[in-house]
Amino acid sequence: MKTYTVLVIGDKPEEQMELFNCNAKVDKYIKYYINDAKSIYDKTIKTIELLLKTNSENERLSSYLDDIKEMTEIEYFSFITEGLEHDTEGNAWDDSNPRGKWSKFTSGGSFSIPLVTIDGKETFQTIKGKVDWNKTHLFNEELYSNTWELIVEGKEPINENDNKIITTMKSHKEYLLSFGTKENYIIYNTSYWNYAVIKDGEWIDMENKNSFEWIKNFYKTFIELLDDNTLLTVFEYTV
Repeated sequence: MKTYTVLVIGDKPEEQMELFNCNAKVDKYIKYYINDAKSIYDKTIKTIELLLKTNSENERLSSYLDDIKEMTEIEYFSFITEGLEHDTEGNAWDDSNPRGKWSKFTSGGSFSIPLVTIDGKETFQTIKGKVDWNKTHLFNEELYSNTWELIVEGKEPINENDNKIITTMKSHKEYLLSFGTKENYIIYNTSYWNYAVIKDGEWIDMENKNSFEWIKNFYKTFIELLDDNTLLTVFEYTV
């Protein structure tokens, strides 16, 4: 199981989460149409090929792609609909929640970025106006700026803290360089963000999105314009 974080915006956060419960049952519906077998097959191959362009060393994904290409369109349709009920035309029916995103969730924890309140406390639920955003979003920029200068630019250490940074980070220079610029490195590591957001009954997450742009723009997109009395709740969930 994998663990992710979601920011729920607004009141009754538990009720909002329940909309996306994978374990919930609904009236049966056609999940996959047999006439879509070709488009499903083609789309799956195209998606995996795109993912492999940025992650070519993913042997598991590459092997999965090879397996799919050995199947016909109908064979792949049968593979992904195994265990579902099929009607006389071949369509696959299901009663699981089509909006399902999680199998279990709890209050934010070790995987979550806490909200730091004005009185200095860390929490995973409060209203926007009680958050000290200077200590929650784009916080510790000086640390990451200094790390970049020491590791990438070769700045000479001037104190024991600098030496500790070099000792810890000197083997991660390639990781830092992958960000392209110092600004990108700082933004990525200091921005407040979550993997997913629930707002107005809609679930939005970073799947199939540019991770840097998601993290960079998270606060501006989902938080900045909210009323100060808006309740913010962070949950960790597993799928």
